[in-house]
Amino acid sequence: MNSQIETGTDAQVETLMDAKVGTLMDIQLGAALDTQAGTSMNARAGSRRGRRRRTMLFALASLFALALLGSAGAGVSAAASPWWHVTSRLIPSHMRPEGEGTIVAQAINLGNAPTAGNYAFSDTLPPGFKIEEAHFFARPSSSLEEGLPPNARPDLGPSGELAVFEYCKEAGSNITCSSESALFGAEPEFLLGAVIPYDFLEMTLKVKVEPGAASGGINEVQISGGGASTVKGRRAIPVDNEEVHFGVEDFTLSPEEEGGTVDTHAGSHPYQLTNTLTFNRAGDETLNPPAMPRALNFKLPPGQVGNATALPQCSDQDFAHVVQGGETNLCPGNTAIGAAVVTASTFPRRAGEEEHFTVPVFNLTPATGEPARFGFEVLRNPVILDTSVRSGPGEDYGVTVSVNNITQLVNFISATTVFWGAPGEISHNEARGWGCLLGGRYSVESGQRCIPSV
Repeated sequence: MNSQIETGTDAQVETLMDAKVGTLMDIQLGAALDTQAGTSMNARAGSRRGRRRRTMLFALASLFALALLGSAGAGVSAAASPWWHVTSRLIPSHMRPEGEGTIVAQAINLGNAPTAGNYAFSDTLPPGFKIEEAHFFARPSSSLEEGLPPNARPDLGPSGELAVFEYCKEAGSNITCSSESALFGAEPEFLLGAVIPYDFLEMTLKVKVEPGAASGGINEVQISGGGASTVKGRRAIPVDNEEVHFGVEDFTLSPEEEGGTVDTHAGSHPYQLTNTLTFNRAGDETLNPPAMPRALNFKLPPGQVGNATALPQCSDQDFAHVVQGGETNLCPGNTAIGAAVVTASTFPRRAGEEEHFTVPVFNLTPATGEPARFGFEVLRNPVILDTSVRSGPGEDYGVTVSVNNITQLVNFISATTVFWGAPGEISHNEARGWGCLLGGRYSVESGQRCIPSV
């Protein structure tokens, strides 16, 4: 798969993917995936054009949803299980020689069951980098929940307020954090909580670039245990004095089978499609990115559109109606087609600090003549992805996905977005819409009841 990304005030994305079109409601992976399983792109920290970047759009992957959405009916699924997805990003996107920076790593459970048993989450720095501070954020154990606000994610790392419990261990350029306290061992009341689907662990490392550190050294993040297979993520760290401009720091796209393995079979129908997107950061100030975009346009190749109109749809009225005093809309759970794990910041909310949100992605009612429309909402800010057919002399009758007039109220930092290959599959019930996502965290606010898998 080849992806071309042109950054700027108006961004264009052209994606070329071989696809075999099956039945009307089933678009399958093309033969190109026999030899190329997924796509990964680590962009250098900036387009030298110095163009714009601030956005709430974490929907780059949404254009690929059109190529993935399949049958609305439930199918036969494997036994529910967790599986890990790892990401990492740099602040700033270029480390300065003998300077300081931050590495942020996440391990997300993108499976359809909570983790079970002990897990270990680690980061190993390349030569020439030194850990100065280490923070680890996870759901607390039952004994630590008392006195914490609901859904709190306390800092359990060596530099955090709960370091005394020794959930992490540093050894030179490596740090490993576990769900088991070194101080209390396997005592149940001190074991960290299970990671439920679409929840995550996060490690934040403040690092020092030592004299002579080479550019391009590999940082490796690894997550193991919890009843899931071990997953590693490796990325180069650029070290130079270049100015950081607008650009894509990291982009990955992977069609996955149930269980999290990459789907490499021609003609198959993926269980889900997972995309991670991170834009460049010039420094720690989350509200002062290199620049801001105005519109994004994504061109799909001809023939790469599933019949999204065959799936349940959320009306414009329900999508736009935000619950008073809350952050959810009225879209029914059966219109959810996936979920997104988002990092963003706003002001004055929490003084512009990074915040994390896990939200549903919905199939919306398209306008007359429009192939499909998708949407999601964060902090009462809706994002709508419109589609149109390229027609007329010289056109290829493919679909273009557009996001116009991007909000300036939320500064998007990064996101991992998942689109379900068959949204009606019962294995998605535990994370379906506002009522079920994150163990029903939004169920009271949304007024939606979760109907779990049977």
